[in-house]
Amino acid sequence: MAGKRRQARSALSRRKFLRNTAATFAGGLLCNLRCVRQTRAFPVPDFPSHIYHARNGTPAQNVAKVFEMAYGGIENFIAADDIVLLRPNLQWPRNGYTNTEIGKAVIDLILNRPGGFTGEIIVIEDQHRSNPHLDDRSGWCTTNKLSNGPYNWFELIQYYVDHVDDYPNGIHVDPITGQINVTFQFIMEWYDFTLADPHPILTTYGGKSYAGRSERMDASVNPFLRLKYGYPNCTCLYVRRPDLRYSNDIARVSPLKTEYEMNYPVFKSQHSGLYISLYRNHPAAWDPATERFTSQRVVLINMCTLNHHSRYAGVTSIVKGHFGMVYKTFHHTGWDNGTPPTFYYAGGAVGYWMATIRWADLHMSCAERVGRRSRTEHDAFRAKSVAISTDPVALDYYVGKNILFPAGERYGAGGSDATAPWTNDPSLETGYYHLTLEFCRDPLRDHSIINGTLDEKQMAVHLYDFERVPGDVNGDGAVDLRDLIQVRNLRGESTARFPQADVNLDGQIDAGDLVEVRRRLGAP
Repeated sequence: MAGKRRQARSALSRRKFLRNTAATFAGGLLCNLRCVRQTRAFPVPDFPSHIYHARNGTPAQNVAKVFEMAYGGIENFIAADDIVLLRPNLQWPRNGYTNTEIGKAVIDLILNRPGGFTGEIIVIEDQHRSNPHLDDRSGWCTTNKLSNGPYNWFELIQYYVDHVDDYPNGIHVDPITGQINVTFQFIMEWYDFTLADPHPILTTYGGKSYAGRSERMDASVNPFLRLKYGYPNCTCLYVRRPDLRYSNDIARVSPLKTEYEMNYPVFKSQHSGLYISLYRNHPAAWDPATERFTSQRVVLINMCTLNHHSRYAGVTSIVKGHFGMVYKTFHHTGWDNGTPPTFYYAGGAVGYWMATIRWADLHMSCAERVGRRSRTEHDAFRAKSVAISTDPVALDYYVGKNILFPAGERYGAGGSDATAPWTNDPSLETGYYHLTLEFCRDPLRDHSIINGTLDEKQMAVHLYDFERVPGDVNGDGAVDLRDLIQVRNLRGESTARFPQADVNLDGQIDAGDLVEVRRRLGAP
């Protein structure tokens, strides 16, 4: 049964990723990527979209559980020599940055993977501030943590520097750079600063300089060579693609025409010195010494907060989290100061970026604490949840509908603005949250690109609740005939609406759940 269940989860299959990227990777090795060729941009998504959700455990328990449910263990997703990019939200303090207890749980899981880990983990983020290393609003270095984890993200990096001996099979030091294989990089354009020496937090980075630039170039230019020879003192180069433009003329949502050039960062690893790119045709790290790709796969995990953003922009979650991976953000695509605002059109630009630039290998909703009213609340709601999926639209919809909106307050269930356009309810079709997801799902508005689903019937949710007895469907603390009746009545219903009725965690409500409840009858 377990084997069949894992086969059904093809949406999260590492084997599938390798198959889809093998042709591109092989072609890149043969031509040494001196000419970057564009492949088909718009793959057909697989449905149902699987969502794995663990709640009411510790952050470490929740993280371990979702990877167990989705993959049977982290080793079936992350290979020993992978370069893993973690992209958290870092623009705001308090609940505005991605919870560092969840961040630490993910890093620990990778470093302690069975078989060991010889690759790298790099935390990346473009938070669109000029001095992210000094700004107390920044999740990199903020002192305003307010129970959103014991560390800011600089402190989390330093934790691993201080605890190398605790990870004998996971952490290693590069003999040339002197840095461990858990590092960070600012992916920004037009910045130039040097960290204090000594640095008050980062003991091995004091005095290091960082600089970023951007340049327009088409697909014929090798961006790695351009960074190496054209910008030797830069740590990040944004590649802006004038041949890949997204315009709001497509949907005619605004009298003010706005356009956005698709772009991606190429940056240097502080551990190995390898060059990393977020472009989909660059599935592996590039070695500047040999000017060739290595065999190390680059894996991108998009780790997002879950917060109400504002009355004009709706909710910050999986889709809007992509703003932290691009040049000058997607704000410009949808921001026209109009009435009503059309900021949600930026969701279309995100969707086009996913199709033409990079689809993250995994999306993670880090909903330990969520902001029901804003990104920087003093009393953020303790949701104690982690959810993952390869479908960003479905995951965004699910966590909004089942975690943020039910948490209440003004924009949530029972609130005064629960049915207003700026609601936290993604199912309100006239709401900005829903429209952002809808434009991301179908960015060209002609169904030529489909990035996921908003249809609950096309979602398969696997929910594990650490505070609920398995089989206790109605939540009364016992497994009895009432649970059996409830599962029978819900057979064939969507697990996105009734995840607690999926007792055997296979993503559907069927006879198998009835068998599992009968087996557990009488459990306390």
